[in-house]
Amino acid sequence: MTIMKIALIVNNLVPLSGVGRVVINLASILKNYGYKIKIFAINCDSQFIKKYGISDSEIVCCNKLTILDRMIKVPVLGFLLQVIKFILFGFWLSVKLERNKPTIINSHYYFCGLSGWILSKIINIPHVLTIHGIHLSKAHMRTIHYWADYLILNFIKKHTFYLISVDPTLKISSQFKKVSESIEVIFPCLDRQFLHLLQTIEPTQTIKSGCGSGDGLKLIYVGRLEKHKGLEELLMKLAENKSTWAELKLIGSGTHEIRLKKLSKKLQIANKVKFLGVLDGRKKIQSMNDSDIFISFSRSEGFPLIILEFLALGKPCIIYPVGGIVSFYKEFKNRKLG
Repeated sequence: MTIMKIALIVNNLVPLSGVGRVVINLASILKNYGYKIKIFAINCDSQFIKKYGISDSEIVCCNKLTILDRMIKVPVLGFLLQVIKFILFGFWLSVKLERNKPTIINSHYYFCGLSGWILSKIINIPHVLTIHGIHLSKAHMRTIHYWADYLILNFIKKHTFYLISVDPTLKISSQFKKVSESIEVIFPCLDRQFLHLLQTIEPTQTIKSGCGSGDGLKLIYVGRLEKHKGLEELLMKLAENKSTWAELKLIGSGTHEIRLKKLSKKLQIANKVKFLGVLDGRKKIQSMNDSDIFISFSRSEGFPLIILEFLALGKPCIIYPVGGIVSFYKEFKNRKLG
């Protein structure tokens, strides 16, 4: 019997990457079904990967390409560098896989689709593209990226075996109607590591009865500390209502961490804002469980995996209505009623 070899291509395999967590969980499931997997990524966290039972021999990283990430923040130029980065990644992959050809290639994230397309053309293997989200909100002024995303997806669509989306946004959006005609929408389950740890956590009372008059609410944010996550606005809003909350825990890291720390001091709420850095596994879930509400002003979201985790803990979420969050709710409501 021939064993199917599946090459999974992804940008990041780190705790803060929702896409990375979906991919690592998928790899774990495929292994249980007897498939032979190999994950190719640009950025990897070995400790995070090992928790899912993926061995070092099943992971290949191209860390040198992360050098370009420092310049990708620049608008327009950053987009061109992204394209160059993933084209180079595609040629690097073709060299790595030339001798040991997989049965099928699965690229996660549309930029990785460029890499997968190049790879599939060079070694002539079917290519599946999984899309985890796309920038739809104009609130964070990324209109150029929005339409560039459309052009890339429309191009890849003609040269790929199948398109899968874990973000129903593309199905709902009228602008992406042509691209979404051949897309199948799926909802990835919460990963096994999270579900296992969930069983070991004692549930806490969601909201204290005396909130606003007593100790106040314990708020929490989990994700990247970047500009488009709206954290500066969040701190300013919270500073206007200091008496209604006790603390805000920020789990994650990013380019705006220092800026946010300075802002919290300027707003005189530094004693109530805690920067916990990147947490994974039990520490992260325990911090989530000890909070009252997840809060986010993010202006850019794909599939809201972290929101599902908070809901699984029985925690309410205050979120900005953008992208995959809104479309996820609409799709979930329709399926539930149907």
